[in-house]
Amino acid sequence: MVNVSAQKMQSDNGDGTYTNPVIYSDFPDSDVILVDSTYYMVSTTMFIFPGVTILKSYDLVNWEYCNNAVQQMDFSPCYNLDGCNRYAHLE
Repeated sequence: MVNVSAQKMQSDNGDGTYTNPVIYSDFPDSDVILVDSTYYMVSTTMFIFPGVTILKSYDLVNWEYCNNAVQQMDFSPCYNLDGCNRYAHLE
């Protein structure tokens, strides 16, 4: 029998402490604001849609998904990565 241990995927240790990384995911260019008693984080997602992920937290440790601010970019077919180089800004 092989003893396999799973990697912990939650940073909250349950005793008032936390372990980094706080979020086990890639959220580049993140920005956090405080509204009343809730923190909101937005993150860029480049050409992945839906994009601009929005998360919320009450303690900056436990985050939950809210929504995506951008469902799709439909103002140019070049954002569909169909042969254009829009993300390289070559056009």
